[in-house]
Amino acid sequence: MKPIIAVDMDGVMVSVNPIIVDALNDAEIELPSEHEGVPRQVSYDDITEFDYAKTFGRKGRDIAYAVWEREDLYDDLDPEPDCEDVLEELRKYYRVIAVSSPFVSHAESKLNWLIRRGFMHDDIFLLWDKTLLFPSIDLIVEDKPKTIMAASHAKVPTVVHARPWNKGITDSPFTALAENWLQIWDCINEARAEGLF
Repeated sequence: MKPIIAVDMDGVMVSVNPIIVDALNDAEIELPSEHEGVPRQVSYDDITEFDYAKTFGRKGRDIAYAVWEREDLYDDLDPEPDCEDVLEELRKYYRVIAVSSPFVSHAESKLNWLIRRGFMHDDIFLLWDKTLLFPSIDLIVEDKPKTIMAASHAKVPTVVHARPWNKGITDSPFTALAENWLQIWDCINEARAEGLF
């Protein structure tokens, strides 16, 4: 039986946040800059929290959630660079499952996006609590701080896809940091070679 690798979708396989940044800037949500009184536009690196209200206020949160609630959200989104090639390679050695927490409004769009990337229905897990999978998986590729910390606590090897919102949480012997999909491939192979799974 092949080891099971769980791969998160949002922020790992595909990024919705650039669309959110555009929506925030279109709505003229601005952040203070280093120069007092001179506002600046929102950038991807400003998304340092999963709670958009903490960074962008209630109006910014509402704009971000309006993006997340789009029924066709994933219809035209491309995967992260090298994602498809690495997934194809991983499938030769591992059972790769997709895990994601969908909004009901875009669940069908998300499911179809994953199917177009070669995931079979049996390998797609749409659930809010990814820790439910921990007893059944050998490694997870994730970007959400809460899930990363829970995986570390459960001693599930984790490849952290580096994002502005998860800086500084790779201090566990069970976590490795990857900036891109080629590094994700390397981290998985290193974890396997080290006998972590």
